[in-house]
Amino acid sequence: MSEILWATLIGGAIGVIGSAVASIPSIITSERRWKKEKKLEYLQAERSRQKEQYKYLLSKLPEAIENVGPVPHDYDIISELCIDLPKKIYKEIVSQAEEYYKNKQEGKEVDILDFIFKVSESMRKSIDEIDKQINKFMF
Repeated sequence: MSEILWATLIGGAIGVIGSAVASIPSIITSERRWKKEKKLEYLQAERSRQKEQYKYLLSKLPEAIENVGPVPHDYDIISELCIDLPKKIYKEIVSQAEEYYKNKQEGKEVDILDFIFKVSESMRKSIDEIDKQINKFMF
């Protein structure tokens, strides 16, 4: 009788351990999938946020740069430039604005469209970098 009891206990313990061990890979896989989905959601939201920011800035910057100088005095634009934009884009906008204003002060022919194209190119590259990260997660 005691042999049957021991066999039952040992069999039950092995079953519990086996099922616990079998569920660990499933838990790990689920967590990795969840992290990947959250990262993808974040990247997609960041892409949308940046795209809207860039559209707003591109609609406001030409007038601000032409009428004021290398540093616009519109507080909405200043907050967008200094706080919300990626540092790389901020530096590019300031650099292009300074170059535009310097050429304008020297009496050289300046074209606001050239400024906009240069700035929008760096903005496009920023969005492309996010797209590359999104594609890495998708495929």
